[in-house]
Amino acid sequence: MKPFAPSLTARDLLVKNAMLVDVVTQSSYRGWFTVQGGRFVEVEAGDPTPADLAGLSIGKKRDLGGAWVQPGMLDVHMHIESSLVTPRRFAEAALPHGTTTVLQDPHEVANVAGAAGIRWMLEASRGLPQRMFTAISSCVPATSADIETPNASITPAEVSELARAPEVIALGEVMDYQGLVAGDAHLRAMVAAATAAGLSVEGHVPSLSGAALSRYVANGVRSDHTLASPAKLLEELRKGLWVMLQEKSLTLEVVQTVAALPDRSRILLITDDVMPDRLLTGHVSRLVDLAVDLGWPVLDAIASAPLRPARAARRPLDQSVGYALGRAFRLLNRHVSAAVRAHGLSAAHVNILLTLWARGALPIGELQALLGFSSSAFTGAIDRMEAAGLVRRVPSPTDRRSFLVEPASWPKTRRADVIDALEAAEDDFLSDLTAPEKAQLLTLLRKISPKLA
Repeated sequence: MKPFAPSLTARDLLVKNAMLVDVVTQSSYRGWFTVQGGRFVEVEAGDPTPADLAGLSIGKKRDLGGAWVQPGMLDVHMHIESSLVTPRRFAEAALPHGTTTVLQDPHEVANVAGAAGIRWMLEASRGLPQRMFTAISSCVPATSADIETPNASITPAEVSELARAPEVIALGEVMDYQGLVAGDAHLRAMVAAATAAGLSVEGHVPSLSGAALSRYVANGVRSDHTLASPAKLLEELRKGLWVMLQEKSLTLEVVQTVAALPDRSRILLITDDVMPDRLLTGHVSRLVDLAVDLGWPVLDAIASAPLRPARAARRPLDQSVGYALGRAFRLLNRHVSAAVRAHGLSAAHVNILLTLWARGALPIGELQALLGFSSSAFTGAIDRMEAAGLVRRVPSPTDRRSFLVEPASWPKTRRADVIDALEAAEDDFLSDLTAPEKAQLLTLLRKISPKLA
């Protein structure tokens, strides 16, 4: 999300006299809201007062006369080509029904045109008023060459390449569930490539249960959208899946099971496939209506169309850049600590010593800022290192009120031994990377942290 700060003097739109649906608290209230640059700014109960709008110029004003406003709905499992239209025409049809965002898996296009077809769908989905994310089709062909005659295929290398597009957030439904459970090498490589790229892995599991379902999920699969039954729905929830309900799954028995759950936060409404003539009369909105008709509480049914799909579509925490960097740092620290332990050092000691060896004596505050330590923790670390004879504090030649930290005098051979141990630990930790990949990693790290330069 791009940084945003609301204007102090202007709003593009003021909407008042609206009934607002809150899908978090599952409540509704009469209120008003403003929009600027495509973002909501004020969202308030009642009517706007002169004080609320003081100093603001308003571009457009609308009085909804008590009409209802709810968050835009997300369809996080669907295939645009099943509607026999292009992404642009799909947006024209579905957006008026309140579907503001979709996660498309263009697997029918990929079956014919392979990776080139997915690239075309990506390009055709850009710049539209409906936001379109894309899942890379995982099973192209859907089964294997001894069962069908494929026209195209998607390889793990193409998954890695396609995942670079910012709109790509998932690996599409792994339809060959038997193959994944059996350890099919190609499917495992597809999932591995997707996971390495930080993509969610979406599922398709109509008939597995028990240990076989557990093994399927253990490969990293996060969801299932196939025909549901009460027993299947409960088992999938117990095993950590997001359960996606399409129209054929919205039976009285399933809705009663959902309504009886103490926590429905992992239940989503999705369309999967919608024929073009049915787009004329509804999209995800049709599923909400059907769910309510079958006894699903209204506000909770609505929440399964905007809020819960948005949470499901978020990148899993363990696949985020921040998580990966943090985990890599912790693992590297373990390697370094093991390598320098024989020299009476820890990873924290080494980081401080390397900086001092490279830059010479430094004011303690500057050294702390370079290494990113908190003030209290860093002072304690310097105290311990000074007591161990690793560093010493010396008066600053330019400021008698402050001290510099400098490394203790070491024989050149001891310093060389420590550096050799560090280089060996780093080489072992990065052994799966080629020399160009190591250079690229260093460049990227320096880009996000100028202090590394």
